[in-house]
Amino acid sequence: HLENISPTISSWTVTPVALPVGAVVTVSYVASDNGGSGLLRGDLMRAPDLNGQPGSWQDIEFQSLSGNGPATVTLTDTPPGQGKYWYGTHLFDGVGNETNEPAPVQVAVAGAPLSPTVTTVPATSVSSTNATLNGTINPNGSATQYLFLYGTSPTLAGAASTATYGIGAGTSPQNVSAN
Repeated sequence: HLENISPTISSWTVTPVALPVGAVVTVSYVASDNGGSGLLRGDLMRAPDLNGQPGSWQDIEFQSLSGNGPATVTLTDTPPGQGKYWYGTHLFDGVGNETNEPAPVQVAVAGAPLSPTVTTVPATSVSSTNATLNGTINPNGSATQYLFLYGTSPTLAGAASTATYGIGAGTSPQNVSAN
């Protein structure tokens, strides 16, 4: 006789719930199985918004699991464009018992990607021939590269530049520097 105890989901989060086009949604939760057949997989599900309710669910990706847990499941998705979407999950154990998320979460995607936010801060380790140039950049969900211009003119006429560096498409400020 097959066990019929469904796996459990705890610490269910979907972040962020408001984001620009092109940014990533992260779904995370803790999966456990008390029935003894072990965890099999966690599926990420997305549905378009239909008048404040989820429309047809689409399976986006999955994470394979094993053992009885607790196991952290982290799944990501880039929504296809502007609008509202619902995120959920289906968690399966080794004999096919299924549990869904405690409650689907609605995510709003703004119409255009946000531009990165840049702040320069004073140079450090300054000598007559060298300096470390510093700043802070929030990519705001857009793939971002940076470089520093430097020179002796306040207008940066004839300025030189550092190499170009990539910092990805995160959504929080990052300290950056170049020598």
